[in-house]
Amino acid sequence: MIGCDELKYAELAATFKTKICETERLLVRPYQDSDEDGLLELFRDENTMRMDGDLSILEKNEEFVRRINLVKEGPLICFFSEERCSHDFVGYVML
Repeated sequence: MIGCDELKYAELAATFKTKICETERLLVRPYQDSDEDGLLELFRDENTMRMDGDLSILEKNEEFVRRINLVKEGPLICFFSEERCSHDFVGYVML
């Protein structure tokens, strides 16, 4: 097994972006275009965005596109979660 310190960041990110983890009720996976609506709903939530330190994003604007591009192309590593049965968007984690 290759240690994290032996991989360049881009290689490590690419490795994580192909992994899917499952539990009995949850699926954690890489970004999909269908996640945009769920992300927009989260970005609209004032309680969520107060943790981010930013104002809420109310529509798909330039800031929304900028954030989606960070998610898609890095440098962040993002995992998205959905319920296994319904495939409803639950949230995301960024590293």
